[in-house]
Amino acid sequence: MRTDHPLVTLGGIIAVAYFFISVFASVLVVVFALLFPIFLVLVHASLRLRGLANRAANVKEQLGIRTSVMGQLLDRTGLNVKM
Repeated sequence: MRTDHPLVTLGGIIAVAYFFISVFASVLVVVFALLFPIFLVLVHASLRLRGLANRAANVKEQLGIRTSVMGQLLDRTGLNVKM
């Protein structure tokens, strides 16, 4: 078919290329609308730095030196929470 009708083949290639180019913008908008928020969440999670005070508070609570308000309330009521 290509060698017998080169203009028909060229017309078909141009028509298919035009279709893909015209649909490409819509596909990009949909992909961008769906994936960009997920991308932002992942970037924020990977770049978020926890402060030294937060880390120290977590270690103190794990060692039992300092407990949270809820921990103190549970201790006073006599409830024991196993983690």
